Amino acid sequence: MNDDRFLGRTRDYSDYRPEYPKELFHYLVDELGLKASDAVADIGSGTGKFTRHLVEIVNVVYGVEPNDEMRMEAEKRLGTHSHFKSVAGKAEATGLPPRSIDVVTVAQAFHWFDSDTAKTEFQRILKPKGTVILIWYDRTVSTPFEKAYEVLVTNFGMDYGKVNLHGYLRSRSPESFFAPTLARTFELAVTHWLDLHGMLGRLRSSSFLRTDHGGLDQKLETAANSLFRRYAKKGVVQYGYNLFVYSGELGD
Repeated sequence: MNDDRFLGRTRDYSDYRPEYPKELFHYLVDELGLKASDAVADIGSGTGKFTRHLVEIVNVVYGVEPNDEMRMEAEKRLGTHSHFKSVAGKAEATGLPPRSIDVVTVAQAFHWFDSDTAKTEFQRILKPKGTVILIWYDRTVSTPFEKAYEVLVTNFGMDYGKVNLHGYLRSRSPESFFAPTLARTFELAVTHWLDLHGMLGRLRSSSFLRTDHGGLDQKLETAANSLFRRYAKKGVVQYGYNLFVYSGELGD
């Protein structure tokens, strides 16, 4: 991953990407056994959208993030929390001690990793019987608005076909990361509503779209405004997401 892809997008990413639902954390605790005594490494922790929930559950969370701007935002939001430790590192080289981590979590970042090198690094830092939990949202493309939005980002994206999550998941099954161990799976449908300001912020947070001094390309913003006027109901548009969780121990 190019660590500069999200420069200037930090606030929009933090404010306008969907939140993680409470059902997810019930699943992590009740079904996967996440507990207070666990040491968790949240890899690709970004602005701390997922990390901020982990620190309410476990005693120590290492937020490992290579992007300075995103890491500083997480530190601003979570730096006073005694359970949070900020680490300048990446999936392939976390900088964490060997055999020091009970659970590795990855929320909305796995598709940026060199998965083979990251797997080796996770095996190094995990304690025996340690668990990896991969989590991500995949935006659905089924309603008229969602289909039109997909056309918009495809037309204006610099390299959307290369980096979009739909294509990544089709080309590489997450189960292969755990092989030969079988991964446990969980799926949840989530809805996210945004007004026009939020939709424009959601677009600005996308690494594959051009921005000009923090704002959208003028042609893109004009097209986005037209899209919103066409599909908004009661002042908001509705995004659908499928939330996926893959978990297990890492095979050799």
